[in-house]
Order: sequence, then structure tokens, then C-alpha cells
Amino acid sequence: MSYRTGHRCRIRMELVAQLGHLRGDRATGYELVLPLNPDGQIDATSWLDQPQACRVRQFRQGRVERHGVLARTPRGRWYFDYGSGRNAEEGEGLSGDHFVRGQFIAVAEDDGKLRTYRISSVDALTEPAAAVEAGSGRVDRPDER
Repeated sequence: MSYRTGHRCRIRMELVAQLGHLRGDRATGYELVLPLNPDGQIDATSWLDQPQACRVRQFRQGRVERHGVLARTPRGRWYFDYGSGRNAEEGEGLSGDHFVRGQFIAVAEDDGKLRTYRISSVDALTEPAAAVEAGSGRVDRPDER
């Protein structure tokens, strides 16, 4: 019997208005590829099957993109692992795991600041997990091959 309910989704999060960014910034954010359950939460069991397929892309205007994977501490906190070898407790992390369009998510970032992002899109992916290129953060669509 399978308890996996996750469906791979591409999630885009954009910086909302806050101190230092009074109008928000659509060019600053994250794009995630994660297994979500029907309620929009990360399906940890599906994540365990293929943690390297759970991709993170951080984008900032005028800066080089960072690519990594979603990881989890032994205490269950989700964080972004960019392969730097930093302690998971010091890394960027999510304050929640509910990914529904319009929802706000706070992210503890590598500069120690907590920033709020709005989920601007959640799109189901139909590609098999094998379509994820290791280390690239890119998901191939079947018509691109």
C-alpha cells in the first residue's frame, strides 16, 4: 500500500512589499520543483523517494542565479541546500510548507534576514522525475527533447 500523495509541481515565489522593497520585486524570488499533496503541502514521503529531484532556483535581478535542492533537518525543518556544506540550521529555510497560489511564505535567507514571498504560481508537472537534470534545476518538457 502506498501512502504517497505528492504530485510534482513547479512553484514560483516573488518578493512582496517590505522594508527595503516597498513595492515588492517580481525579479526577486524562488522557483521550486516539489511534490505537493492535494492540500498544497510538501509530501515528505514523496520527497524521500527522490530528494535530488526537489529543485530550488533562487533568482535576483543583477545577480547570478543559485541552484540547489530542498533538504530537511532531522527535526523536520525544510531548507535550501546549495551544496556549500553549511550547517542545515544556518541555511535558508522555509517558515511553512503550504504552497497555494496567493499564499505568503517567509524564508530565512543566508544573510540572516527573514523575507516574505507570495506564491505567484503553482503548476502541476506531468514529466517523469527522470526528466530532471541533475544539478541544473531545469525540468525538460517532453516537446523540448
